[in-house]
Amino acid sequence: MSEIVLTFHDIVLRQWDIALLKPNKWLNDNILAFIMEYFSEEMFAEQKQRIAFVDPSLAHLFKMADERDLRTFPQLLGWNQKELLIIPVNDCMSAEGGGGHWSLLVYRRSEKRFECYDSMPMNRLVNKSMSLLSKKLTSVLDENAGEDREDPTLDVLTCAQQTNSSDCGVYVIIFAQLVAKDFCHRNPQFFNDLLSVDQNDVEQMRVQVLDIIASLKEKINASKS
Repeated sequence: MSEIVLTFHDIVLRQWDIALLKPNKWLNDNILAFIMEYFSEEMFAEQKQRIAFVDPSLAHLFKMADERDLRTFPQLLGWNQKELLIIPVNDCMSAEGGGGHWSLLVYRRSEKRFECYDSMPMNRLVNKSMSLLSKKLTSVLDENAGEDREDPTLDVLTCAQQTNSSDCGVYVIIFAQLVAKDFCHRNPQFFNDLLSVDQNDVEQMRVQVLDIIASLKEKINASKS
């Protein structure tokens, strides 16, 4: 088994995860789970009562679960107390896992609105995945939603588009950071920033995540010495 590089709260990163941060590699759910945890515990720690950065594996479990089993799920995780949910979503529609594309789903409680941020033109599978997850979230987050509720509105925002087949996960990280920053401190350039993400930003983000991992590892090692 691949060597453990870092344990950060509930996330264990191994060498094979770290290797995916090299250029042109497709990010797995573990890297995205790590950066969501880092956003929650470090970068946006002061907003923990307001923002939920959701582990993509939990999002997939929630998406594929029977709706009758979902009622206590958000309460246990505190989602029903948050003003903003930021959720990396895979296009996989099987409980066994898989999928080949990441996009970002955002829920704004005050507006009862879902937003999709996708670095590729939204296809049928992504739309199906996003719609199913937003529908199930509505069933447990909206106290007024009954069995005859209408399907929630899913607004697809115009975003920068990737130029290859491997960078979708990095775009999700960048979009998630932009959304959270705008939520905390209104950014008049938010929509321009969504559109202006380019390959240089993607490459820089891969390096930034590697630097974050190295810094956390150094901090943990220093605390042990």
